[in-house]
Amino acid sequence: GIDNEETIQAAFLVAMHREAKFKEDMEPYKDIVNKVKLEYLKKLSFFLRMAEKLDRSESQVVQKIKVEASASTISLHLISDEDMELERSASQEFAKEFEERFGKTLSIR
Repeated sequence: GIDNEETIQAAFLVAMHREAKFKEDMEPYKDIVNKVKLEYLKKLSFFLRMAEKLDRSESQVVQKIKVEASASTISLHLISDEDMELERSASQEFAKEFEERFGKTLSIR
């Protein structure tokens, strides 16, 4: 099982992964979800949101993702036998946030 700290962190992660900003009063949880952990959870929630966009049609079109990294760019090559235009289009909106959060350019092909 998971302990109370992990349960609270999981709840924050789930709450933060939606488009709307999470507006919970953090004061009661400051010992469990400190600034370092909160930043970590924000990064994880980014990837959770992106994963949802990569299945935008809810038909598991993206079969594989090949990742290439350089000093300044992370490239995601989406692989599928089907049309992925909806998923590709939906995931493009993350490029700016990715650069702000991770300091690298995100390329999705």
